[in-house]
Amino acid sequence: MIIRKARGLLTKPNIIQLAPFQGTPSVERGEMVSHPIPLGVITDTFISHDTAGKTQQGLIRNTIRKHREQGSTTGVTFSIGLDHPDRPEAILMQHHSLDGRYSKHCCPQNVRMTGVEVVNFFDPRKHKPHSKNQEIIAASWFSGKRVISPTLRQLEQHYRLVRWLISIGKCKNQYPGILGGEMVWQTLPAYRLQGAAFVPGVYAHGHLNAHRADGYLQVVYTWLRANGYSQRSAYAHMKKMSATAKRSPKTGYIQSKFPPSKRTRNALIGGALVAAAAATLIG
Repeated sequence: MIIRKARGLLTKPNIIQLAPFQGTPSVERGEMVSHPIPLGVITDTFISHDTAGKTQQGLIRNTIRKHREQGSTTGVTFSIGLDHPDRPEAILMQHHSLDGRYSKHCCPQNVRMTGVEVVNFFDPRKHKPHSKNQEIIAASWFSGKRVISPTLRQLEQHYRLVRWLISIGKCKNQYPGILGGEMVWQTLPAYRLQGAAFVPGVYAHGHLNAHRADGYLQVVYTWLRANGYSQRSAYAHMKKMSATAKRSPKTGYIQSKFPPSKRTRNALIGGALVAAAAATLIG
């Protein structure tokens, strides 16, 4: 995926959309089920998942199978495929329209969320890395103390996707899982909040589901990239933060400190760009 700056605007990511599999329900161009957003609800939150699948196609087929056989209504808006040394692109795919549709993939606030599945079995106790580009890293916040990280290309796709969604007004440019300059590596009370009490922004799945621990690494990397760090530097800081997370005596949360922001005035895309970039929406 390539994102270019043109006169201060972010151009739309190069999103690949596949034709529906034969015999599957045709839902908003998509391979996955979506639902109409109720009138008056605004999409303002982004959720990052690590998918329980080896490949992007496997994720899609499994979701469709559950819909057919079990009547499942779950799905997701985007997925980021796993890259390999011989297939160096982490493909970003869109599975239903952003225009008036949403997926059920996280919690009661789904209706206002856009979700992405990053193809990555992250628990090395259950799975081995499926690409030589993946790395097992220390994770003091996780029960197994180690996780499989998404690849650098996957993390970069994730960052660019979040930047684009912010630029077109589909996500608030804030990170509720960061408190006092520190990343929180566990579920937040926000998952219980409804309506106006819910704080929108960029979340890991683990922030909003007490039974999940995925998405944290992507959120850390995205914040670091948005705040002026290079790809390699952001990846190195992400690994260090994962390894050094510990419970804070002040908040009681498992946290680790971010390095200082290198952000410039123009690093983040603000609301003034929303109208100009809205034409890039995939409807």
